[in-house]
Amino acid sequence: AIARGEVKASDPLSTHLPELAGAPAGEATLEEVASHRSGIPGVPSQDLSMFVLRSDILGLNPFTDSTDQLIEKTRTTEMGKRGEFAYSNLGISLLGGALRRAAPRR
Repeated sequence: AIARGEVKASDPLSTHLPELAGAPAGEATLEEVASHRSGIPGVPSQDLSMFVLRSDILGLNPFTDSTDQLIEKTRTTEMGKRGEFAYSNLGISLLGGALRRAAPRR
C-alpha cells in the first residue's frame, strides 16, 4: 500500500479510520501500529480464555468483529504507552481495516 502510494507510514490511523479522530488510538501512525508500538492493547486478558477456547475447541475463526466493532472497542479501551513494543491483535486488525479503506475500489 505504501509502494502504491495509497498510504504513508506516518499517516495517523484516523486518516483512514476517521471514526477514531479525537481518540488516542487515532493519533497512532500506521508504522506504530504495524510494529506493535502504538499503545493499542491486544485482546483484554479476561476475554483471552474464551477467545482461545472458542477458536481451538470449536474450530471457529475468533476474529469475527467488523471494522466498526473494532473501532468501538478501541474508543473505549485504555491505551498503553506509545513507542513500547506490545503485541496487539486489535491494532493489527485496525491496520487491516485502514489499508482496506485506503485501497482504490476495483
